[in-house]
Amino acid sequence: MSDFMESYALWRSLPFPDLRRGEKVLRAGENLALVHGDLALADEHTTQVILFVDEGVFKPSRADVMGLLEEVISRLERFGEGMASDE
Repeated sequence: MSDFMESYALWRSLPFPDLRRGEKVLRAGENLALVHGDLALADEHTTQVILFVDEGVFKPSRADVMGLLEEVISRLERFGEGMASDE
């Protein structure tokens, strides 16, 4: 199996992260909800690959998906600074 198909299969098998609202997360819940929404947007753009794999339709996303993901990672890193390990 190609690296692309392995990555595709892994991506399709993993669940989209939950937005848990436990007592530790409520403290910064609004910030986390915004990051979660940005991740959902990036995921929405990546679904174009499903059309390509399942139906052979190549319709590239107009969004900068890698840029969106890099911003999500950056925001999560900033968000995590100063938080306790259990948070």
